[in-house]
Amino acid sequence: DLAKGNEVELKSAVARLTELVRASRVVAADAAAATPDRVAAVRLVGRGPDQSPSDLETLAGLLSPQTPGELQEAAVAAAARLRDPRVPERLLDGWPSHGPRVRSAVLDTLLGREPWWGTLLDRIEAGKVPAAEIDAVHRQRMLDHKSSVVRERAAELPGADHLVLKDPPWRDLDRMMLVVDGVANDERRSGLPR
Repeated sequence: DLAKGNEVELKSAVARLTELVRASRVVAADAAAATPDRVAAVRLVGRGPDQSPSDLETLAGLLSPQTPGELQEAAVAAAARLRDPRVPERLLDGWPSHGPRVRSAVLDTLLGREPWWGTLLDRIEAGKVPAAEIDAVHRQRMLDHKSSVVRERAAELPGADHLVLKDPPWRDLDRMMLVVDGVANDERRSGLPR
């Protein structure tokens, strides 16, 4: 038990962890390694006590069409754990070549951390990430975001007024049930907004 052990045991454990993370960097970047091994290795990149600025570059280098999708998604998840302020830029740099699942993972990552959503919205507003390439689910997440800044900026994006419903009918379960059931009960309808 390290908590009760001496300093020598702790230093030994940290040294083993550091070596494991270094080895994971090599495996993650090795195109000849098996995909499951690379996915497992990517999960360790950026986790060591010797976190390297090159960890982000290793992960960003995996976001290419030649890399298996599950490895790209693991790279996005690993990048999301980094505290590097360059993460949003690096995740968005390859936007045109990202497939739908990787784009979704990138959007989830960027919308989930406050300092990062600004970079996403800046890129969309500048036309570097076409607004039309943001799927309806993520557009709606932006319009419903906890931050009023995100909501306001998302409402101003091109196509926000017709591609995504600002007040979708499925928000109100009672209203949805009326539509599904075809209930025409004026008494039930009277309390629902039209």
